[in-house]
Amino acid sequence: MKIEGFGSGTLFYAPINTNGQAIVCLVTAKHCLSNLHTGKMLDGLLIKINMPHGSKPKYMKVPLKSDSPKNYWESPSGLDLVAIPIPTGLISGNENKTFQESQLVTPQNSTEKDISAGLLVEMCCMQLEYQDAIDFAMPETIPTARFGHLSRLGFYDLGQGKSSIRSHVIDLHSSPGNSGSTVVVIVPAKGADHTTSENMFLGIVQGFKDEQGSYVPYEAPLTNASTHKTSINLVSEQSGNTNQVAVTLKTIANPNLTYVIPVHELIGLKDSNEFRIAAALMISNSQAYEVFDFLPTTGK
Repeated sequence: MKIEGFGSGTLFYAPINTNGQAIVCLVTAKHCLSNLHTGKMLDGLLIKINMPHGSKPKYMKVPLKSDSPKNYWESPSGLDLVAIPIPTGLISGNENKTFQESQLVTPQNSTEKDISAGLLVEMCCMQLEYQDAIDFAMPETIPTARFGHLSRLGFYDLGQGKSSIRSHVIDLHSSPGNSGSTVVVIVPAKGADHTTSENMFLGIVQGFKDEQGSYVPYEAPLTNASTHKTSINLVSEQSGNTNQVAVTLKTIANPNLTYVIPVHELIGLKDSNEFRIAAALMISNSQAYEVFDFLPTTGK
């Protein structure tokens, strides 16, 4: 197995009836399903799923079928969002908490609950550089918690029941590999004292844009002589002249702002024909979803 990328995800239980039955889905950013450099869709995902403390961890190999019909649901409006149905029986005993549909931030309830810039947000991500060997062996996936504020709500009321939808922006640092991480907004209850609040699923991390304005152009003229031992020189085979070369390093400037993909379209997945097809493909091909109690790439 060759690992080509790393990201985060959220398990979401999509209700399929009023009796409490649901289909488990992995919710993540669509761009996590393709190779970052080539753009080629991946053959599958390897997911680590929470189990009770003291149990063995569970790793699930999820195949991806990217040609039509697909075994995952994509945002119908083109948001960077997918929901991948996975067999419930294979993760029996897991300790995952999930959000109800009523806890998803939507254009409608964001107005009703006065969700606006300035509210506290929490991001739960898997930060690869801060994971040790024990993190892959222990049963739980213990995320890194980051806190910030909502900088811009992506919903704008156009009137007559219509809304403009774009990514939310939060004042919180994110890094490569945080894509798909859960972002929760803490919403104070309406009232005079605001002594209670509720956690609502705002969205998942999409990424950040490089801060282009932070780059300062630097020009270093070439010379035909050098007396510094630390210089890098080019020597002409014809004339024997040397030219000092200046090496410039350019790093990514993160403005500490992060785009968050709204997840309101997860409401009513059972009514989506694409989701029903994806769920049917998952059920008919459930034998291809392998589960391991060790990290398969280690061979242990």
